[in-house]
Amino acid sequence: MKFVSAAHLTGGGTITGDLTISGDLTVSGGGTTMAYSEVLTGDMKITNALATTALEIESTTANGIALLIDQDVDRNSINIDSEATTYDTIHVGTPATTTGQVLRLYNCNSLTTGSALAIDSGSTSTGTRSLVIVENTAAAATGTTVMKLGQNSSGYLLDLKSDYDSGASNGAK
Repeated sequence: MKFVSAAHLTGGGTITGDLTISGDLTVSGGGTTMAYSEVLTGDMKITNALATTALEIESTTANGIALLIDQDVDRNSINIDSEATTYDTIHVGTPATTTGQVLRLYNCNSLTTGSALAIDSGSTSTGTRSLVIVENTAAAATGTTVMKLGQNSSGYLLDLKSDYDSGASNGAK
């Protein structure tokens, strides 16, 4: 393979064949459009220091999935490290969903002693807060059931526990 210096590519050009890059790759330019149909492997990072969206995925095909994560090892599939203090860590804004579910954990059939959903807070703040809020905010939605629970087996439908004496002042209202 013939070595071509960066100075030779400043006016543009085409690279044909396979390309191996040892080091960093930077793509820059006004209005740059990039199209990839290749598989990228290895550790990758998108860094954006501007006040814009770092990554946007837009799917315009009727049969397409916008994002598929296929995690084939026993590790977290998604890990979010957020420094947000007053904004939501995950926000689904005004979805167009009408008859489907906005968020669904489906076919969690491999569970043995795990849970489909676990919410944990170890905050020692004495400020008033709710760990879970489920609220219908539309008074005109008279057919809405706020929460529906079902149990098709002999286990508990609902198991409430408090480390304090039960009663209106300490556990249940």
